[in-house]
Amino acid sequence: MEHKNGKKVAKRRLVPIELVYYEAYRSRKDAENREYQLKKYGNALGHLKRRISDSLEMIHNTKCGGVQ
Repeated sequence: MEHKNGKKVAKRRLVPIELVYYEAYRSRKDAENREYQLKKYGNALGHLKRRISDSLEMIHNTKCGGVQ
């Protein structure tokens, strides 16, 4: 229960978390291929970050006390 409340030092900075983006695949192979693509090719991860840049900016502004 302490982990869920963020009382453990290792988890404290991660609580609460907010899901910003996720991808779902019916095939495990498709999911593994996508994961490989994101890890191996920096431009795939960069492209993903550009696609969700507004969401990432909103999170940053919320944490920093800025305007949404």
